[in-house]
Order: sequence, then structure tokens, then C-alpha cells
Amino acid sequence: MKLDIETIKVLSPYKDLFPIDKDALNKLINKVELDGLNGQESIVYRYIKNIGYVLVYGHIILEAATQAGLVYVNAIRVDFEDEEQAIKYALDKHEQKQALSKPAVTQDPKEASVDESTETEEEYIERRSRDYAKQIGEQLKKAGFDSAQIQHVLSLVEV
Repeated sequence: MKLDIETIKVLSPYKDLFPIDKDALNKLINKVELDGLNGQESIVYRYIKNIGYVLVYGHIILEAATQAGLVYVNAIRVDFEDEEQAIKYALDKHEQKQALSKPAVTQDPKEASVDESTETEEEYIERRSRDYAKQIGEQLKKAGFDSAQIQHVLSLVEV
């Protein structure tokens, strides 16, 4: 669906989750000016009665489209049960995008080492969950959340 950019509201807490990297924004603006937006570059919004269309995820896409002079942006409406579910969605989407953008590490099979860790699978999952929660907390702190807000958001994300 195409949505008129002027009808989209950019509100907290969503706008505060991930600060926009200026270099990435400038690259995207150049791309949008040259090629426009394709279907993969969609924003995610929710409709809130008496407020309207509220941006949940895709702030850099919306900003690039606005600065490039577009009138419409590709948009996906998701009906979340509540704000907490929408925040969790945005955090998960960001984590997925970060994972996809990391280059794959290739290793020579001759140099491959056998993992001799004594860590059980449960311990590994618990450790990785703590690391994930720490990364989310750091991102929220950079976005200006105070410790009580960070604890609240982390309590919503099962880590």
C-alpha cells in the first residue's frame, strides 16, 4: 500500500528506538533520488484511533523519502495488540536487519577449530540472551531512554 508521507505521524517511543545514522541516511537519500523506493523498502505503521497513522519501523526510509521529495511511501499496516507488542516488533526487525547486513565470515576448513566449550546449550542460550538484552539496552540508552524505561522495554522482550 502507498501512504501519503504527510499523513504519517512520527511519535515516541518508536522514533527514539534507533537514532538515524547520517551517513546511512545520505546514502539512502541518493539512492531514492536516483531509483525511487522499491517494494522491499517499506515502512511499518499502526493505526491508532483519534491519532492516525503512527510509524513503528522504517524511520530512515521515511526520512529519506521525505528529503528526496517523494509524496508517497510503501507502507505495511500491522495491527498490534498494544504499544509493547509494537516496540518488540520494531526491536526484532532492527535486530534482523542488523544480522542481515553483517558480512559473512568465511573460514578455511583447514583452520576450522573444534569448539571444546563445556557450556551447555541452555547456558549458551542464556548467555546470548543476556548479550542481546545488553545490546538492546545500549541502543535504548543512546536513544535517550532512562533506566526505568529500559527495564520496562526489556521486561517485554523475552530474553
